[in-house]
Amino acid sequence: MGMLISIIIPVYNVELDLEKCLESIINQTYKNIEIILIDDGSTDNSGKICDIYAEKDCRIELLKQENSGVCSARNLGISKATGEYVTFVDADDWIEEDYIEIVVKNLQKLKVDIMINHYTRDSAHELQQYKCLIKNTMLVNSEEAIIYMIEGRIVLGVVATFYKKNVIKKIKFDNKLAYGEDILFKYLIFRHAKNNILLLPIRKYHYICRANSAVNSYSVDKKLGALNAIESVMKLETNDKIKKKIFDKMYIPRLIGYSILGIKEKSIGSDKLRGKIKKNILKILFRRKISILLKMKTIIILMPKFINTNCIKFLSILKRLKNE
Repeated sequence: MGMLISIIIPVYNVELDLEKCLESIINQTYKNIEIILIDDGSTDNSGKICDIYAEKDCRIELLKQENSGVCSARNLGISKATGEYVTFVDADDWIEEDYIEIVVKNLQKLKVDIMINHYTRDSAHELQQYKCLIKNTMLVNSEEAIIYMIEGRIVLGVVATFYKKNVIKKIKFDNKLAYGEDILFKYLIFRHAKNNILLLPIRKYHYICRANSAVNSYSVDKKLGALNAIESVMKLETNDKIKKKIFDKMYIPRLIGYSILGIKEKSIGSDKLRGKIKKNILKILFRRKISILLKMKTIIILMPKFINTNCIKFLSILKRLKNE
């Protein structure tokens, strides 16, 4: 029969995509799966769709809760999971029919705590493979996995990843983070991994990318959560070299990017972001690992608002002309 795989699916107001997601999972060629659906207080027809599929397939365990957010839903799913490995699928994504079968074959060969795949981005116009530097199957240790995460060489989110049950049961998503919870969770998971981590560059997970999706519609104020998550990671990290790499490669690019977005949106979070930049201004301007472009953008952001607004408009025009 093979090992049991737990698939956790948080559900909130995704009635247009949920059936495709569930069909892709119940029709997997590998059958020994448990599907944990968490209806997080949906107000559309998502709850009814969950009910129908729970009746249709005995492998589905349907849990319902008042709307508490994706972190709470995932934590509930983890607490109920009984499979040897646990994975997450977002309710508006889908997976190819042989995805779990291919993964299980590799998990059975090697004793690993975590397996990380790639994914394919599905947009309205095209399929786009996630740009990743890992081309071949390889084993890495906990510290190497963290470095690859910082460098963007592996998937940063929690999907397209399989977690050993006895590892994931020790970690919880931070309910206080409205955005960026994946960053802190994945860092903690890597730190708790005792055995090797397997990087398997298959692209059987389809990540649906829409202009109006939750991730793309998050305001700058919510994206501050990602910076808070990275700050938490830097506080937890004891290796100074890795801590500096997190600051240079993850923290500063987001801080600058969110600041520019905040100025464009005239967000109330802009002042908080400017405060974070001022606090780190010497590190930003004198760190060799931070690009000249980011340093220039930093100076623009700290200029008086009537100046930086026009400078940012000019940069946007230049970027648009370059892409045409």
